[in-house]
Amino acid sequence: MTHDPLLDDARYVSFTTFRRDGRPVPTAVWIARHGSGYGFTTELDSGKVRRLAHTPRATLRICDVRGRVADGADTWECTARVVAGADALAVRDAIARKYGLTYRLFAAYMWVNHLLRRTRNAAPDTAVVVTLA
Repeated sequence: MTHDPLLDDARYVSFTTFRRDGRPVPTAVWIARHGSGYGFTTELDSGKVRRLAHTPRATLRICDVRGRVADGADTWECTARVVAGADALAVRDAIARKYGLTYRLFAAYMWVNHLLRRTRNAAPDTAVVVTLA
């Protein structure tokens, strides 16, 4: 299975990675179709990226903006890999197309926050590409 209509339409997805000891760590993300799977943007120094460095195993579950998953929600087993450069830009573009104005406002906020606080790069230069099992 490469795509699922439920994931295609989901506004938020709980992306769960696993620590070395097997404990799950869920994170709510925006997700969009990308190639034969899905993708989302992230920062290179995020916990998700560190956890994916030791295992590509992950799961997806539809959730709300706060990451709450409804009882009985479907779980999709998947593998995930970190991408950068042109691949990450393609994922960002897919997210921008799906989320439209909401994404553009969020990106503008992150850019201003970056300028004011001189924090990490505001433009996501890293993405995660997910392939359903």
